[in-house]
Amino acid sequence: MKKPLSAFIREYSARNKNEACSAVYSVTNSHGFMPSTEYFSKEVFSKDLSTYKIVKKGMIAYNPSRINVGSVAVQRTAEQVIVSPLYVVFEVNEKELLPEYVSYFLHSDIGLAQIAMNTLGSVRDSLKFNALQKIEINVYSVEEQRRVVDKLQRLEAISLKKRKVLEKFEDLVKSQFIEMFGDPETNPYDFEKVAINDVCSSIVRGPFGSALKKDFFIEKSNNSYKVYEQKHAIQKSATIGTYYIDELKFKELSRFECKPGDFIMSCSGTMGELYQLPKDCERGIINQALCKFTLNDKISPVFFTTYMSQTIGNLETKGSGIKNIAAVSYVKSMPVILPPLEIQNQFARFVEQTDKSKIPFEMEVAA
Repeated sequence: MKKPLSAFIREYSARNKNEACSAVYSVTNSHGFMPSTEYFSKEVFSKDLSTYKIVKKGMIAYNPSRINVGSVAVQRTAEQVIVSPLYVVFEVNEKELLPEYVSYFLHSDIGLAQIAMNTLGSVRDSLKFNALQKIEINVYSVEEQRRVVDKLQRLEAISLKKRKVLEKFEDLVKSQFIEMFGDPETNPYDFEKVAINDVCSSIVRGPFGSALKKDFFIEKSNNSYKVYEQKHAIQKSATIGTYYIDELKFKELSRFECKPGDFIMSCSGTMGELYQLPKDCERGIINQALCKFTLNDKISPVFFTTYMSQTIGNLETKGSGIKNIAAVSYVKSMPVILPPLEIQNQFARFVEQTDKSKIPFEMEVAA
């Protein structure tokens, strides 16, 4: 039986007025609740914690602008922690719904589809609490919910082990990159250095929000065109997403068309996530939260991906530098080392072999 969440949840807005709590947390789409200093590798929160929201054990918090990519979780870390005032915090009537069951539902395809339907705003999708309450959830007995949660948690634990193996493959690629090309910043092998703009035939930031409002979106059809969003770059997938436009709007925004082989990069919220569109991706355009790169023949796509990953990682370590990639002018002027193409291709062949070794583990994680 389906019921709206409004029947089971209540918003909790208590603030840390006396600054009694100093445990500042963030809600991530991959690890749930995390200390903010661990997530950002530095202190990014305000010195004044009196306006921060309290999250007691068993409560759920989410980032209203990132719940569509999974930034929602149950707080089980401590008796209470605090989160940014931007977060929405709510409690669940545990006599009828388990918080973990609600969280898993909001991460499911059905839950994410309802989140997409209820989000507001043209620049960044945002799910307010009153919109969350409208989402309908399948309600079973608490005992059945517990069985579902237990099973999902066991599967999650197995998946986590497989992901750790995949991370080791990623570390192997990074190590090989450093061995062949050195640190991109110091360029110890003295490779030619150019700007990102010099290795691209096109670098385009998505259209202004007013040019691509939700009013323009239509149902998918044979004549529709996909709107690629930030979540495509973050989740490394071209098949997700439900936003489409008609041919007239597509022609109007043809400058923002993205094609197979193009790279898209997130430039809002979670910045610097890069993804190359596959050969079979749907024809479409990027939205305002993305930047699109079309490479020329001077650089290998595999080398470009790894180089950008290393460079963006360095920007994140430095802190505020990562915010600069929201500006196309900054991205175009970013330096890139340019080894001879044969050496780039040699690295690409190594990555290709590594990717083949990863396939069995990726299939197990996806299963």
